[in-house]
Formats: sequence, C-alpha cells, structure tokens
Amino acid sequence: MAHRLSVLGVLVALGALGAALDAGPECPPPPAACHSEGFALDEYFYRVDGANLNVNYGLTYLTINCHDAVSLDSASMPRFARAVLVQRAELRACAAPTAGYAHALAALNVSVLDHLVLERPSGALGAQQLSGLQVSALSIRAPPAAPLPLARGALVPLAALLDLRLQSVLLTDAELAELPPALRRLSLTGAGVVALPAHTLRRLSALVHLALREPKLTAAPDVGAAPALRDVVVMAPLDALPSSPALENLTVWEARNVTLRGGCASLRLLDVYRSRGPLPVSWLTGCTRLATLSLKAMDLGTLPPGLLHSAPELAALTARSCNLSALPPDLLTQSRRLLSLDLSDNKLETLPEGLFAAVRGLQELRLAGNRLTRAAAAPVFAQRTLHALALADNPLGDLCDDGTDTVYSEHALSELWQMRGLRALELRGTRATRLCADWRLHMRELALLDLQRNNITQLTAAELQWQRDVKSRVLLRGNDVRLAALSPADYRNASAAPLRAHVTEFVMDATLTCDCHVYWAARLVQERADVPIRSARCRDSRPLLALRVDDLQCELPGDDCAPRCACRLLGTRLEVSCPGAGLTRAPRMPPGAPPAAAMLLPNNSIAALAADDLPPALQLLDLSGNRIADLDDDAAAELLRAPRSVRLARNPLACYCSAPLFTTLHAHRDRVLDFAELRCANGELLADMRPAALCRARSLHAALGAAGALMLLSLCVVAGCLLRRSARLGLKRFLSERGLCLRWLLSEEPARDERVFEYDVFVSFSHHDEKLVTERLVPGLEGGAHPYRLCLHYRDWTPGDWIPAQIARSVRDSRCTLLVVSEHWARSLWAQAEFREAHAAALADARTRLVLLLLDEPAALRDLGPDMQAFLAANTYLRWDDPWFWRKLRHALPRGPVTAPGPQPDPFAPEPPTPPTPTGGEVTPFNTAPVA
Repeated sequence: MAHRLSVLGVLVALGALGAALDAGPECPPPPAACHSEGFALDEYFYRVDGANLNVNYGLTYLTINCHDAVSLDSASMPRFARAVLVQRAELRACAAPTAGYAHALAALNVSVLDHLVLERPSGALGAQQLSGLQVSALSIRAPPAAPLPLARGALVPLAALLDLRLQSVLLTDAELAELPPALRRLSLTGAGVVALPAHTLRRLSALVHLALREPKLTAAPDVGAAPALRDVVVMAPLDALPSSPALENLTVWEARNVTLRGGCASLRLLDVYRSRGPLPVSWLTGCTRLATLSLKAMDLGTLPPGLLHSAPELAALTARSCNLSALPPDLLTQSRRLLSLDLSDNKLETLPEGLFAAVRGLQELRLAGNRLTRAAAAPVFAQRTLHALALADNPLGDLCDDGTDTVYSEHALSELWQMRGLRALELRGTRATRLCADWRLHMRELALLDLQRNNITQLTAAELQWQRDVKSRVLLRGNDVRLAALSPADYRNASAAPLRAHVTEFVMDATLTCDCHVYWAARLVQERADVPIRSARCRDSRPLLALRVDDLQCELPGDDCAPRCACRLLGTRLEVSCPGAGLTRAPRMPPGAPPAAAMLLPNNSIAALAADDLPPALQLLDLSGNRIADLDDDAAAELLRAPRSVRLARNPLACYCSAPLFTTLHAHRDRVLDFAELRCANGELLADMRPAALCRARSLHAALGAAGALMLLSLCVVAGCLLRRSARLGLKRFLSERGLCLRWLLSEEPARDERVFEYDVFVSFSHHDEKLVTERLVPGLEGGAHPYRLCLHYRDWTPGDWIPAQIARSVRDSRCTLLVVSEHWARSLWAQAEFREAHAAALADARTRLVLLLLDEPAALRDLGPDMQAFLAANTYLRWDDPWFWRKLRHALPRGPVTAPGPQPDPFAPEPPTPPTPTGGEVTPFNTAPVA
C-alpha cells in the first residue's frame, strides 16, 4: 500500500509539471469544428461541433462540461498537447463514447489515476463503454427523475474496482451478482434495490463500507455475510436494525423498528435517526464496547431505566429532538467514562438531582432548547470538568449572583464559577441582562461566549476588561447594546493599562446609536488594539474605527436649552448656537454642562455683558454682529480670561483712552480670533487705534478746552446781539459767500448733539448716481483724519428685509440724512420715501436732520413733489460744483458721539484735499438763490 501511495505521489507530481507546461487543451487543426473562446482562471471555453463546451483543469482535477450532449468521440474535441495525469476526472452531460471512456480519455491525452465521475451521461452504458478503465473509484450519477439503466454485464470489466458509487442507476438482481468482487466500498442510492441477497454480500469478501439509501428496501441485509464489513449506513424503512458481531459502526435512518438482531459485541457507534418504535429496556444488551450512542428526531417521551447499564464504555450520548420530558434517575449510574452528553431540543423542565453523581470527567454538556430555569439547572452548576456547556434557549435569566436582589455589581460571580476550564459557553436566548465577572476574570480559557438574543443593553468599562490565556469571542448579536456607560475615568484607566497579548472580540449587530454617548468607547477603539469592541458598527454600518470622534453629537432636549437656541454635545464639548435669535443678552448655560463649551451668538442685539454671563467652561464665545460698545472692568477681564477665545467683529466698539474693553482687547489680541476685523464706532480699524496715543491726545484736548472756554465767553456777548433771525441769516449768507462758516455760532441749535447714534449720516441717492457717490463722495467723508460713519443701503442694509422698514431704521439710527438730489433722484419713489421719513424725523426732533446736496440746477428738477419744493424754498442747500463744497459740507453735517460720550475730533481741523470740481454751473453757496 505504501508503495502504491509513493507511486501515486510521483504521478501527481508529474501531472502537476504537465499542467504547468500545458495551460489547457487545444483545438485540433482544421477541418475540426473546434473554436477556442478564451479562458478565465482554470476554466476554458470552446465551441465544438456547434455546441458549447467548458473545461476546468487544475493540477489534480479535470472537469469536462458537455453542453448539448457533445460526444467525447468527436474528432473536434480539444485535447492536451502532452500527457496529463489527474487524480479525479468528472465528465458532465457527455454522450457515452462508442469506443469507451478509456479510449476517449486517451484521445484527449488524459490519464485518470484515482476517481472517475460520470454525471448525467447520455446513451446506454455497457461493458464496451466501461472496459479498459484503470481507476480505483467510479461514480455514476443520474437525475432521480430519469434513472439510468445499465446494460447486462456492464460492471464485469471493472473486476479490480475498489470503490463504486451509484446514484439513480438501476440495478437488477443479476447486476447485483456482477458487482466487482474486489470492492471495499459500495454506495447505492436510488438503485431500486428491494433486497440485498446474502450471496451477493458473501461474494464481496473485501467489502468494508456499505451505504444503502433505498426507500424500497424493507428487510435488513444480512451484514454478517460480508466477513470484512465494519461500517453500515442504511436509509430505509427496515423492520429491524442490521447487525453482526463484527460490525463496528451502524447508522440507520427511517427504520420502523429499532430492534438489534445479530449481536453487537464489536459495535462502537450506533446512530439512529428518525426511526420509530420504543426502545426496549434490554436494547443494548451485549453492546459492551459501545462508545457512541446517538438518538435523533425520535418520539420517545422518556428513556427506559437501565438503558445504558450494558454499555460501561459509553463516552458520548446524544438524545436530541426526542420529545423527552423526563430522565430516569439512574440514566448515568454506570457511565463513569462519559465525556459528552447532548440532550438538546427536548422538553426537560427538571433534571434528576443525582444525574451526574457517577460521572467523573464530563467535558461537554448540551442542554439547549429545553425548559430549564436557573433553579432546575442546579445539577449542572457543580460540574467542574466541563470544557463546553450549552444552555441556550432555556428561561434561565441572569446567572450572576451579587448577593442582593437590587444592586447591580460588576464583580458578581455566576452559578458557573467553579468551571474554570470552560472553553465554550452558549447562553443565547436565556434572558440574560449582563455579563458575570467570572466569565471574564476566572475562565481564562473561554474562547467562545454566546450571548446572542438576550436583553443586554450596556457594556460597562469593567465588562470590557477580560483576562485571557487564549483569543476569545463574545457574541452579542440580537442585543440592543449601548456603550454610553464608558466615562472619562474609564478611558483613562483603560489607556493606562498594558496591552494584552490575547484579545477578546465582541461581535455585535450594527445597532449602535453613534452619538456623543459613544465618544469614549470610540476613542478607546481607535487608540488601542486590544479593545474588545473593535468590530462594533453604527446603525448606518460605519465601524467605530472609522468615526470622527469630535463630530459625534447629541441634541439636548428643549427644556435644557435656552429659547430660540440649539444645544448639542459634540464629542465632549457643549455647543450653544443662537444665530440671529433677537437676543438682548447672553443665555445661560444648560445645567450639567461639560468642562468645555462654546456659545455662538452672532447677529443678535446684545449690548451688555456681565462677568456672571461667562462661566469658566466657556472656551469659545462668538459675539460678532451685536451691539457691544464697552464693558465694565470685571466683564472685560473675564471675557478674555485664558483659555477662552472670542469673536467680536461688527460691533460698534468704543475706542477711547479709558474704555475697559478697548484696552483689554489690545492687551489680549491673541485670543480674539477676528482681531484684524474689529472696527471702532467711527469706522476705523481697532488695530490702528493705540490706547497710549489716545490717552496723550485726551490730555491735549483738555488743555485746549480751557482756552476755548475763555473765547466762548467772549463770543457769547456777540451771540446775544444775534437773537433776531433776520440778522443771523444775513450774517450766515455773508460768511458763506466768502468761504467762511460759523455754523456752530449762527445755528439755531447747538452743533454738538450728545445723543448716541449708530451712524453719523444716512446717504440717500439714486442708483444712477451711485458711481459719483461711491467713488468721490463716500471716500471724502469716510477718509481723512476725522471720518464720518456713513449708512449706505448697498453696504449696511440687511438682505431680504422689508425696504420701508430699512428706510425707517436707517433714518432713526443716523444723526442726519444727506439727500443727493438729481433728476434721477427726483423720479425715484424710494428716494421720495427716504425724504419723507427724514423730514418727519426732523420735525419730530425739532432739530436739523436734513442736508441737501444738489447735483443739477434747481430749475431742472421738474419732478420734485410739492413737499420737496417747499423744503428747498425754506432751507439752505449745497451745490456739487461749489469750490468750497467740502468745507461747507463738513460744517453742515452735525457731529456727536457714535456710541458713547468721549473725546471728539476737532471740527475745524484742516480739510482733506478737495476733489476736482465738475465743470459748468453757477456757484450757489448755501442757497443764495432759493427755488421758488
């Protein structure tokens, strides 16, 4: 035998070499009707005689798929260029060759060493087709719906055959008598055998294995007639089980009676499946060497007392799906060598108290699918020698015992704490709600823990700490598991622990809600290779390993968040977002805020801020687009306390020497994220305003103010003479014609308006005059040493707001309105609305709120309404072509603090360079020729 195996090894090696040299069979030259259509891996495609043909070829196998019954005799069959040796050849749906399979394979340059399979052959099979075959195993398969008959004497040429397997191949008694006498293995499935005569078995003197799957076979074959027979598999409605003193392994399905006849002195394995009839009390008498007894899918109800007393060597007992509701107390009293017991899928509600008393080394116990409670399973818990325990689908509940009925303990041991050698524990569907401490700490060889389909909802940090001597898996599919119980302390403790050599893997469903609650678990997974939940996935199938932990968020309920705000947790940071919510003060932080928070309050109306509004947890505060001018000393210091960062762009900041917020912003500019964008109330960049320079200028202004007071006292005497209106207007016209201006003296109201406005001037103009306004008028007013704060609709209006409301707000928030009057302006309905709003504000305040700048001749303004005509007739105005235009305009526009009282620019400072004067037109300063 060893010599034969060595020869086979050499031939296999030669076949492998041949396969390496020859990639696949090749089509013969014309006129052969063969065409190669390519290949993929080990499969080659051809068209032979107009039909498809596939060939699978590897180092040890060859499969030919003859579609449409291609004949192996065809001269167009593709063949190998060199001799090919394979262990197994399979011919599928090929027409039986006239000259025989041996001749056809030789024509293809193929030699089969071991096993030839003929699947769905077409045509008759006779001795001519099977002669010459030198294989040791032959399989012939036909479809059950079309069984294949054999010609008389077909099996005679196979006298040396060792293994014959026939499926849906019909055999008569005559053909049974012609079975090859050298057979060691015979398998018949659907061969139509009604009985297997004893003389047939006596002829097969070398037969070792017999398999009969014959639904018409009713009488048990006389297996004792085959002297070498050791293994029998019968699937048939037998009236008794075949047996003999020499038989070692017997498997019987569908038997009508399970009585053993013929003795069982050598029987080692008895497997009975879906058989009927009760088990006799003395059923196994004489089976003293029986080691494995398996009863499956039988309606037994119970097992007879003393069933196993005649089988002292029994090592494995299976009674599965046998409708058992009770067990005899003496079932295992003689089974001291029992290693495996499987009583799964029955109806057991209790176990006998001394069931395992005589068993010394039980290693595998399976009781899944019964009705055992925790109390009823008590006999199981004392088995210290178990390696595998299956209690799945029993109503056990929690097996952990923490000494109380109410307190949850991470250190609670289970009822199984004595089973230190367990390697597999199946508790799926047992209503468990937690993991017991001994499973992860004491059972160091536990490689599989099945907790699927239970009620486990959370995993604590302690339950993720497993002490292992082997790599293990914990199956948690079918549990709604959350990882919210992990805390920062758990993360720190786990991060500080040394890496474990043997990792436990938790296998869970993709049902995790991946929000801020899994932040610490996700960090552990991504930072340590030994965390057992590395395979966990979110509901959207994202693995924890791929999450951006800082983006994990939870929305806080509305009761915990300020009105008109949205509060959410991003990782470990709280974010309170209230953009454009109309707030007038900063909202309070939600209760229980984490140690890091951000508050986003852009585009609101917050004008004041107290130190109490700034909790220590607040690390980012966005106040851009609000109305903050200044803060008190405490609030300013708290606002920029490290490590807090702020945003303050688009606030009318007060920029004067003693303003606390102004000086604090300069001192801590590194924590102001938009410092370069900050502007003072007068429009200048805050970065260009130096506190030291402003304080020096303030001292100088104080000295000049004292001298100016003396001069003012003397001028008051002159002013007393000008109480008459006619005298004031005459003097005003006289001075204006000569380029002089004493508006601050001759005005009917003080030039200084101490009220607080957001803007100095609202500029009203037609979009047809926009180029002149934006390129010449606006730079002249917003530039220079003393710029004005202008309100311009194209820059300062909020997109989408109602235009009449925008006009009213612009007039209300500005100290005065400058009307740039032209023919286009006169025809604009919105310009007329701006005039009416500004005129009404001037009448309500009894102050000068309107300044007119005429771009065209008054006579050319034909479309002015009656109100505007009357206003022009009663008030002075400016002309764009006036050579003293800029001096007059600056003195005509009132001044005052924009956001808070403080030092103001000198109104008589030198003017900026005068832009070029438009040509044409007559100079008419201050309406020397009023319009009629």
